[in-house]
Amino acid sequence: MYTLVDRPDLVKEEITRWSDLWKPSLRGKIAMPDFDPSHIITIAALMEGGNESSWQKGQERLRQLKPSIVAFFSTDAQSQDLMKTGQAPVQVMLSVNAYHLQEDAGRAAGDPAVGGHHDRLRDP
Repeated sequence: MYTLVDRPDLVKEEITRWSDLWKPSLRGKIAMPDFDPSHIITIAALMEGGNESSWQKGQERLRQLKPSIVAFFSTDAQSQDLMKTGQAPVQVMLSVNAYHLQEDAGRAAGDPAVGGHHDRLRDP
């Protein structure tokens, strides 16, 4: 299961819906895994009245999201670096990784807080 994670010190608005990824204020701030795009493809299709079988309905929505994506990551270490440096303060990641990232941030003195582990995101 995928979820959204953000750094509240760099992202002032609350992210509570998948559709929040399309907000203009998040342009150039989002990172996603490069190994499984099915989650965001399905979300885009659902937002346009489609589903995982009719994913083509979300193609234009995906094009609109492109300027918001600053990076794709292949490993947990890359994801963590993007989050820690602030290069990508909003990320789509596996829920288990989000949990561990929050746990690690809570233990590490001086590291930025990680918030927004949104297991119950609304949308579409």
